[in-house]
Amino acid sequence: MLYDEYANKWVIDKEYIVRNFPKTYYKLNLDGSIDVSMTAVFINRKYILSSRLLITAVITISLGIFLTILLIKREKINA
Repeated sequence: MLYDEYANKWVIDKEYIVRNFPKTYYKLNLDGSIDVSMTAVFINRKYILSSRLLITAVITISLGIFLTILLIKREKINA
């Protein structure tokens, strides 16, 4: 949903929070409203970080294997 044709807008349902979360997750005010602290996380970021780690690991292992094979061949030639 867009807000002012620019950014995302989220509608937070107070009743949903009260029904589905323990009272330690929110504070009920005297006027019936609630105070809630939330953190929005871009879920794809987790996959980006995981893929970077995987790519780094694959490159490091491949380089290690390549250098090991290169050293073995070099030793065979010099022997």
